[in-house]
Amino acid sequence: MTEGLTGWETTRLSKHFILLDFLADYEVYRQPRLRERQRLQFDDVWRKNDEHDALARGLCKRLLEPLMEVWGPISVADAFWPSVFKSGHASPERYGPKHRWTGGEATVDIALYRLVDGPVDKKKTGATLKRAVEDVTSIDDCRDRVISYLRTEFLCVTFKAKGAKICGAPNTDKNKTQKLRAHHVRVGRYFNLLDFCRSGRAVEEGKDLVPMGAEKNDWRDYSPIAEEAAARSFAAALDPLVDRFGRISVVRGMETAGFSDDEHADLHRWDRDSGPWRLVFVLPQGTDPKGVCDLLAMHPHVREVQPCRHASDSYAVALVVDQRDYDEHRGLRLD
Repeated sequence: MTEGLTGWETTRLSKHFILLDFLADYEVYRQPRLRERQRLQFDDVWRKNDEHDALARGLCKRLLEPLMEVWGPISVADAFWPSVFKSGHASPERYGPKHRWTGGEATVDIALYRLVDGPVDKKKTGATLKRAVEDVTSIDDCRDRVISYLRTEFLCVTFKAKGAKICGAPNTDKNKTQKLRAHHVRVGRYFNLLDFCRSGRAVEEGKDLVPMGAEKNDWRDYSPIAEEAAARSFAAALDPLVDRFGRISVVRGMETAGFSDDEHADLHRWDRDSGPWRLVFVLPQGTDPKGVCDLLAMHPHVREVQPCRHASDSYAVALVVDQRDYDEHRGLRLD
């Protein structure tokens, strides 16, 4: 493989998380059209700030990894807001340093799909979803607030370092209706559309990777977009993999026209009617790629599986698939 790597995807924070997993916010992948997109150079934004790194590792190792041991794989929808973003929904004027990952606090929006996808009599949403996370005693010493969102399956969880002061209003529920975002569109058991909008190069170059039509101001206006066919085809192969080996991190997914010009560029254009399409993801630390490749090869729509060592102290896998109809967990997930 000849993927160009940046510090965002090579920095490993824990067994199941790399730094790129937490650059998932609306401001990172699609900023308002009224201003130029912000380039996020790793050396300028992250490497020079030891506090960011310490909080990120604490969030992953002390809060998210123990939480996954109880409730399974996590999907990230919103997390780190670099200080170069001067305003927005996570601005310090509204929420203090929580999304800035400073002041001893780090906030992340997560979905725990095994909680929300259980049997009808055990399915958890809203306040019951929030209580399920608060009942995990292994994270009591580092968990600050937990917030539930109206009409979504995501929770906002704050990691607090030892001795950190509580900042911002201690609200526990966000009842304001959320705008439709790419992370609200489920494409598999463990994946939403935003999970496949990952690229270190896109972050550094300020490229927009969220497909048009995936985000709207009115939930009722949403209709499936072309890129969903590819995303669902990948989810059909990756859901069993996650069940068996644990959470994976996408490092190169869908790309817009003109973003890349390498030999794989066409396979990352997911707006075509049918495949093949290509995806690159990183395995959990310590995972043997042979078992992964054997499992993926069992799917008839998988065309190619190519593993290699990755700079995040793990293995990366390039996966090429043809289209497969995969209707499980289709559509918006509302309370």
